Amino acid sequence: MFIFLLVSLVITGVAMDVVFIFMMGEVNDRLPEGSKLSWWSHDFRRVNRTYREFSPDSNLPDLSQYGGYIVLALFFAMILSSILMKG
Repeated sequence: MFIFLLVSLVITGVAMDVVFIFMMGEVNDRLPEGSKLSWWSHDFRRVNRTYREFSPDSNLPDLSQYGGYIVLALFFAMILSSILMKG
């Protein structure tokens, strides 16, 4: 069970990072030179908000937000399963 949750966490986390990187690239392509977002900053909310302004019909900001909640739920389920397996 623990291995399944760990693999699910890694796959979901990588997928959400790919979505974030794609949205960050799209936002930076559309912003003027002086106001581009830094690649070192991981301000997910700002990227989601800005991407939603540029593409209001896209589902990627929602997917990114709910994906973050899924990653957190998988992380807590992994911790809970490890505690229960030791007991």
